Amino acid sequence: MKIIDKVFSEDKLSAKVLQATDDNFVIETGVFDDGNTCHLCVSCQIGCPISCQMCYNGINKNYHRNLNKQEILDEIENIIEEFKLLNKYDNLCCSFMGVGEPMLNYDNVLATIQKLAANCERIYFALATTLPHPDDIVKLTEDFNKVNQFKLTISLHAPNDIKRKKLISSHSSFVELRKAMNYYKKYSIHKAEFNYVLLKNFNDSDKDFYELLDFLEDDDRLKISCYNTIEGGIFEKSTEDRYLMLHRLLDERNIHNSKFESLGDKIDVGCGQMAAKKLIRR
Repeated sequence: MKIIDKVFSEDKLSAKVLQATDDNFVIETGVFDDGNTCHLCVSCQIGCPISCQMCYNGINKNYHRNLNKQEILDEIENIIEEFKLLNKYDNLCCSFMGVGEPMLNYDNVLATIQKLAANCERIYFALATTLPHPDDIVKLTEDFNKVNQFKLTISLHAPNDIKRKKLISSHSSFVELRKAMNYYKKYSIHKAEFNYVLLKNFNDSDKDFYELLDFLEDDDRLKISCYNTIEGGIFEKSTEDRYLMLHRLLDERNIHNSKFESLGDKIDVGCGQMAAKKLIRR
């Protein structure tokens, strides 16, 4: 794996790094300046088989293969070296929230995290998953209890099974997701959250919000994400008043919630925008 290009935002706080694999695929990684911490949005597959309808890789059905452990390590370590990240920042967060479903490449993702954690105490980790196989929560909990700093995000994105299946064809039911989250909260030493991307006229009505509230429990945590426009996408970003309505309802229930807006959307490295493509040699 080697770096072949870098694209920077106008304010230089975000970057998209393109790297080429030995079999001529290009993978993308996001690099985000957050003061004392740098966040890497790491890809773990070439394309993605999950087919989420608010994601570039989902609507383009471009899955090819998993990245192996060495490729993921190269992806991260090349960027650390290129940007001198451990010299510039107090901490580095490697978030497996780029291209690919980490739970479908679990062994390689886990091995990468274990090696990085053993080599540097200033690197911590996060992982976002649609949880295609809910029973995997048991081994995930056990494995990541051995990692000092870690956060799990379960992608929900809908208020009920019917709408979630429209977004995520390889759909785990709300009953399964509830059971998995409750297991994790009981046995994990780390925090977990659900992620809900607001989509205009799809999951942002009052009815949707009240249905979501019926699903959530008081000790849940919810990340409310803003949608990033993608080429060929069918969705639109929800409005600020819809976010404020959901935020107010959650606060009234004392459910922890936070708003997330991608820093790199202007250079197409925001959530849902990152891509994996075949490298065309000229």
